[in-house]
Amino acid sequence: MEQRCPICLNDASVTLASADEWRVECPRCGGPFLVNDFLAELMSRGFTHRDSQPNFSSRQRSIASTLLRQQKVLFMLDGRNKDYFINTRDLSMLEKSDKLLLLLEKQSSNGNGFQQYVSIDFENLSLQADCWAMNTKEVKAIFSILKERELLTENPTQTLGAHLSAAITAKGWERLEQLHTPNKDSAQGFVAMWFAPEMTNIYENVLALAIQSAGYMPHRVDQREHIDKIDDEIILQIRRSRFVVADATGHRGGVYYEAGFASGLGLPVFWTCRKDAMKDLHFDVNHYNCIVWEPDKLDEFRNALARRIEAVLGRGPRPTT
Repeated sequence: MEQRCPICLNDASVTLASADEWRVECPRCGGPFLVNDFLAELMSRGFTHRDSQPNFSSRQRSIASTLLRQQKVLFMLDGRNKDYFINTRDLSMLEKSDKLLLLLEKQSSNGNGFQQYVSIDFENLSLQADCWAMNTKEVKAIFSILKERELLTENPTQTLGAHLSAAITAKGWERLEQLHTPNKDSAQGFVAMWFAPEMTNIYENVLALAIQSAGYMPHRVDQREHIDKIDDEIILQIRRSRFVVADATGHRGGVYYEAGFASGLGLPVFWTCRKDAMKDLHFDVNHYNCIVWEPDKLDEFRNALARRIEAVLGRGPRPTT
């Protein structure tokens, strides 16, 4: 049945999946994904209710749409993970221009070799979501930034309203090379995890030691930085890191955000999770070959993580203790 998507409000296929869940397939948000009935109602009417939560703005809708589109399996959006979608930080216009450049790179080869000019449809909803744009106007602004950075050149003979064609320049290919090899000289491994007393030992005697054993330097932002918001310090340190270790135990929205942000930068993310918490995961962590650990087998966990880091990245530059 054709209705409005409760997330982005575009026309979408919305069908009843169960007594209190809706199955949505949307040209912008992707899918299919599931939405809790109560949450779908709140989002559809602007997320204003007696708890005095802020309106679900057009910008928040576009960000949530992009994040949903990134999910690899049938995903359930409900009250347990809504904060991740509502509070995730928007990308800067420069970051969005890099996203669009990466999308155009994928189109630059049609399987028969290099293709100089690629077609761009500014009104394409999936394109808007993939480059974190809210609407057609913003995609055009992002495209203009790529031209101003001299990363793209527009085909002067083929400009038709919302459609045009463009080619990646030499500077554009140089920028793509940088995007594909982020922070290759960094020795820092950022740790995203649940801040709880029971996890202190896991960080100090497992995660940190595994990173050190692989030849890298562990970094975890102090708990004070996590209160109420995703702190700028977290973003700064992820940008400085060679990789991220994300432990999903506790299912904290901040962990998923930090891992997703790192993935968007092209950084490797090493997922781990305590065995008894695996059943509650709502994100496609298994897709990333998650290391499952048990509290009585921490030596095995530490060694497995160290081996995984070395296997993917090679030995780090720092000496082991």
